[in-house]
Amino acid sequence: MRLTDEEKRQRKVERVVERFKALMINTCINQTARLFQELVRKRAVEPDGKLTCVSCGKRGFPGKPFDAGHWIGRTSKAVIFDPRNCHPQCAACNQYEAGPVNAGYDDYMRRRYGQQVMDELKRLSQTTKQWTREELAELYVSYREELRRYD
Repeated sequence: MRLTDEEKRQRKVERVVERFKALMINTCINQTARLFQELVRKRAVEPDGKLTCVSCGKRGFPGKPFDAGHWIGRTSKAVIFDPRNCHPQCAACNQYEAGPVNAGYDDYMRRRYGQQVMDELKRLSQTTKQWTREELAELYVSYREELRRYD
């Protein structure tokens, strides 16, 4: 009997959930975040194969020295996987937390999404999100599937 694509996907999710059960939840979040951040960089590659830092405008190739920087930091679990909150940043900009670098990211966010989305992300960041292993496994499998399409 052949499995449907959805059944195959569900089995993948179940295998990831089983693997995640042996790990602390923060480790599961970090493993999922690694895939998400790689996906953010892949989605943002321009036709010439380069990325542009949303804070300072520096251009470079995916990977080092480019990170996937969160406008609202990763400590806010409610928006950690929101694609509106994570964009390519050069490593130098991603390591600063104040000043002109954040102003550059703020300007980018305002131009790209508008103040309403920025306010929504800020509001969401104030909420508490308790990720489950099942939710993280779903995201993990989704991100991995999408990343394979870029290879």
